Amino acid sequence: MDIEKKLFPNSNKIIREDDYFKIQIIDAELDPVNVVIDADGDFFINTKEYSYLKLTEQNLMVLLDAQEEIQNIINN
Repeated sequence: MDIEKKLFPNSNKIIREDDYFKIQIIDAELDPVNVVIDADGDFFINTKEYSYLKLTEQNLMVLLDAQEEIQNIINN
């Protein structure tokens, strides 16, 4: 089993709130990063707990895929 999924079983799952969506990604150093994606497809990344984030190409792909999926949800 992937260590990320074992430590953070709900990571990379889109959760719909009232007028926005949220997703948690796990950065390269196994830190959970909470991201809000609004209806315009903009990303808001909560960095309060970190001095920096180290995002991988996979992290960015997850966010872009989530953005596309959210746009499909909104437009259908």
